Amino acid sequence: TCSGADIVIGIFGGSVAEIFVGDGSDALIEELTSAPEFSGRTFCVSTVALGGYKQPQQLLALQYFQSLGARFDIVLLIDGFNDIALALAENVPSGISIAYPWRWSLRIDGALDPHFLPILGQVSYLKQKRMEWAMVFRYVPLRFSTTASAVWMAWDRILSRRIATRKIAFLAERPPGPIPFAQRGPPQPAEGTGALLQELVAIWQRSSLLMEHAVAARGGLYYHVLQPNQYVEGSKPMGKVERSTAIVRNHPYGRWVHTGYPLLQHAGEELRKGSINFLDATMVFATHEEPLYVDNVGHFNSRGNAILGHFIAKAVLKDVRTRGG
Repeated sequence: TCSGADIVIGIFGGSVAEIFVGDGSDALIEELTSAPEFSGRTFCVSTVALGGYKQPQQLLALQYFQSLGARFDIVLLIDGFNDIALALAENVPSGISIAYPWRWSLRIDGALDPHFLPILGQVSYLKQKRMEWAMVFRYVPLRFSTTASAVWMAWDRILSRRIATRKIAFLAERPPGPIPFAQRGPPQPAEGTGALLQELVAIWQRSSLLMEHAVAARGGLYYHVLQPNQYVEGSKPMGKVERSTAIVRNHPYGRWVHTGYPLLQHAGEELRKGSINFLDATMVFATHEEPLYVDNVGHFNSRGNAILGHFIAKAVLKDVRTRGG
């Protein structure tokens, strides 16, 4: 579908990157095409992001599509959260290797243990109710009613928190008996959480370096973006309404973001010193008081995605100008 475009942008990462394609790529391309360097050029955005992806999955996806002949003139990797939070909050408690994909044990044949089914059923039911509730308030006259909107927001937050509570309960559950090797993978480092964090960051850093090599070898430009997250301290001013939606006290994801993001930032600076275009976007919302986050795991609305799109575009233009156009 991108065969006729002058410039193909491949966007890699997890759900934040996947949502960015729909909500932020227009802002990105608008900013690029307004610059003389890209005047008159046609762009095509190729989605190679998927919810739950963490390294080395992005690296493997890039190499897979390149092996099939895919062309990427610009590669944007938007990640970081999944690499820390999902691995430590979900893989480790489940006894799954930190290098394995998120919820790997549920993705292989015969892995869905009946022990987990009641909690998964509750989560699915609440998600369906949340969707049905939202659909009701989309229609006239409710969609134009301030009172109705307030009622919807209040109940939606309650449903969101119930879903989060059951997801946390799911993570705490362990099926009886030993976990087969096919589900758990190689053993974890035995030195404790600190060693696991260091290894996760090392995998993330090495994978980014290898992605840059693969892109540069085919004449493309590579940009690695550390995604913003509400659990990074001081990263965004929040009002009461947004905070009630975005922040859950003692959420396992928040704990690991607080611990792991400084390590990612340090590793990213090492990548930058090694001539990788690393963009730390953790503070991109620091001056924005308007509500941007839409849930408690790090997804943001269209406005937030547009802000991120403009931020990335400015960095790309600065790099292109440094290279001489």
